[in-house]
Amino acid sequence: MYVGFSAATGVIFEENYILCWSFNTNGTAAFLNTSDFPSFIPRDIKNSNARLTAGIMTTCVVLLLVVVVASLVRLKRKQYRNLIEEWEMEHWPHRFQYKDLHIATKGFGEKQLLGCGGFSQGYKGVLPTNGLQVAVKRILRETDDGVKDFIAEISSLGRL
Repeated sequence: MYVGFSAATGVIFEENYILCWSFNTNGTAAFLNTSDFPSFIPRDIKNSNARLTAGIMTTCVVLLLVVVVASLVRLKRKQYRNLIEEWEMEHWPHRFQYKDLHIATKGFGEKQLLGCGGFSQGYKGVLPTNGLQVAVKRILRETDDGVKDFIAEISSLGRL
């Protein structure tokens, strides 16, 4: 029996080939003519390393871009969150974070609902930061009329 086997080990990959197989149960196996074997040109190790390096660099650049974009989005949201609008300063400059109001009203639950209007719903709640009992008004639809009515109502309450 004759067996032809070739194995190559590289820095990045390993390739194994069985080039030929000759087997016979009765008598001698057929002669293997190795001159008919295909020639395998070894891969250029420098080329493989260049592809690996390019892949790593591309991945790093993409990750860096994702981090930069995520940071910019967070910064923009933080700036927007801290923006106090003109009407707030004029009438009553208090701003609460949505998560605090959500906790205070127990997720704007039905049991906390005080009443409904054309553009908003009123809820009772207790602020988690200081235990103060509050009424929270939540706009249902953000239309120009709804926002104007909301501002007018907040202004009236602020003056009281």
